[in-house]
Amino acid sequence: MESLLHCSAVTIGEIYAGMKEDEREKTEKLLDSMVVIDVDRSIAALAGNYRRTVKSHQLELDDCLIAATCAVRKATLITCNVKHYPMTDFEKKAVKIA
Repeated sequence: MESLLHCSAVTIGEIYAGMKEDEREKTEKLLDSMVVIDVDRSIAALAGNYRRTVKSHQLELDDCLIAATCAVRKATLITCNVKHYPMTDFEKKAVKIA
């Protein structure tokens, strides 16, 4: 059975960039339980459009790629930073990490 948890390949890069060495084992176990969505042409094109058109928020390309992944795949974005995602063509759910 396919996991209900999906994750952009871009998110994997962000996680590894911020991961502490003592978190590696648990982090990799969590990531292994997810379906990783690669960036394809439709995701990349939409991300570029977001970056170009939503200028008031000075969006980072990685956030645009993650947002575009959700929009193209009709997925809900779960994030601690909803304000990083002003787009309206996909659902967002705010979470707090204790």
